[in-house]
Amino acid sequence: MDDMHNGFILFFIVFFTPLVFILTYLPVTVVLTDFSVRWFRAPAERIILAGVGYGLVGYIAFGAYFLSSQIGRVVTLTVALALLVTSWRSGWWKGGAARRDPLVSVLLLMVTFTIALAATGLAYGGFVDVLAEAAVRFTHHLPIDNELPRMFGDGLYGNHVPRPLAGDWLSSDRPPLQTGLELEVALLAPKLGWRHNLIYQLASMGGQSLFLAGLAAYLSAWRLKGGAIAVALVACGFSAIAVIHGYFVWPKLMAAGFILMTAALLLSPKYHEIRESAPHGGLVGATAALAMLSHGGAAFLLIALTLTFLALGRLPHWRFILAGLACFVALMLPWSLYQALIDPPGNRLLKFQLADVVPVDPRGTWTTLRDAYGALSWQEIIQTKWSNFLQIFSAGLEMPRWLWSAGAALLSGDTARYQALSESLRGQLFFLTSAPISAFYLGLPAVLLVVRREAAAARFVLVTGAAFLMTAVVWSLAMFKAGSTITHQGTLAMPLMAIAAGAVGLYALSPWLAIAVTAVEVLISVLLYGVGLPGDFVQVIQHPTLNPGLALIAILGAAGVILGCRRVGMQLGG
Repeated sequence: MDDMHNGFILFFIVFFTPLVFILTYLPVTVVLTDFSVRWFRAPAERIILAGVGYGLVGYIAFGAYFLSSQIGRVVTLTVALALLVTSWRSGWWKGGAARRDPLVSVLLLMVTFTIALAATGLAYGGFVDVLAEAAVRFTHHLPIDNELPRMFGDGLYGNHVPRPLAGDWLSSDRPPLQTGLELEVALLAPKLGWRHNLIYQLASMGGQSLFLAGLAAYLSAWRLKGGAIAVALVACGFSAIAVIHGYFVWPKLMAAGFILMTAALLLSPKYHEIRESAPHGGLVGATAALAMLSHGGAAFLLIALTLTFLALGRLPHWRFILAGLACFVALMLPWSLYQALIDPPGNRLLKFQLADVVPVDPRGTWTTLRDAYGALSWQEIIQTKWSNFLQIFSAGLEMPRWLWSAGAALLSGDTARYQALSESLRGQLFFLTSAPISAFYLGLPAVLLVVRREAAAARFVLVTGAAFLMTAVVWSLAMFKAGSTITHQGTLAMPLMAIAAGAVGLYALSPWLAIAVTAVEVLISVLLYGVGLPGDFVQVIQHPTLNPGLALIAILGAAGVILGCRRVGMQLGG
């Protein structure tokens, strides 16, 4: 593209990203949190309610477009205008109240993160087909999973969903929430082309940034120090998990955001204040359902959260349980009916992960599982589960090793070795759960040294660590094939929780130690993803050239993310 087009792309990212957030996040956030102040007063609760509202409006958009494209357009426009008018009339923006509201700070952090990551991703080109470029930008060549929600949305918008949707995948094989969120802003660029794809990319990146809201709610619910919250947010925001999966927009990070919100209500000390509350029980059911409607891999951690919750000796009041179940069933039922009646059977991913059955066949899930396990001996089953468990904890030292080896290669002028080491690390950070956690594993022994002085931090690290370990057990037992406990077949909330716990644990021992470890992680991310280019990217985007304007936006955006994390931490800190 020429300079005029490059300038337009820069304007497009900087202008349309806030516009997407204004149309999707902000109005429902203001309206719902203002309406429900009677039940949800704490910052963590308001952040969670905002996330639920965001998801519900997207789900409503999906349902409306399913009925017909005309109904979808009318409903999304009507809801958007009604929410905008109501939020404006509420006067939330008057008197400086918005500047002091941690929820607004979280939303600004999400906008800044999205702009910074979009600018980083497009800094070397790829505007013509941003979805294909995203598949190679930060790691090896990825499949078309980031395009599937858009294909589904385009089908609904045009009143015709292809069957199968892509290849031999059905529309019912992937949950619908990201499709609904994309349809909310479809009118901004309805015609197919690069503008349409870029609007979808920005809207979907906004959805993935929900992990920051979930993380802020989870950290806030434990009444941690502001500095610890800020460092944990930076550590997660600059992690390989956030960079890769925030830009390659399969909806795994969005699911992680809802899971973290569920965890904030169930695992934190906040639970003792809400265990008899039906509205809070409903909130738990809604966040769990929205996580499942984002990505099916959420089930592993949701099961682990429930088991950890029970292991802590917690048993909520029947009102809490009934409200939670009612909200969960009410949200899951429409999609389950779509899978069973509209585009059956909708169980291909289940059969792939739980029984390693890739080809389409007519068997049900339970029959497939029975046949798969019936062909194995007990010894083979136990060996497979154990190897899956061990794999989760492999490669924890890859980032420190890379920093040492890559630094030596650069000092000796061996650029070929540096590139080879970088390619290897990118692969490890994508596939292996422990690779992006790395030195943050030290947070657990660190916090044990100061458990009396930093009781809140110690509780947070120990309970979060228990949930991580429980997830590892559940995930290992569930996956059928040896070696299948790789990051993208699980839930991204799992490594994010470990990174946050490690950062908080290190901060409890020494704030400067936590800052130093986090700074090293940020440096590695900048070198790998900001400066370095994967080999597949260079092959696909021939002669990539740095766009100075986007590079500047990326740098300023990264600085803004760090400052935003600090502001959120200071506002939420106990």
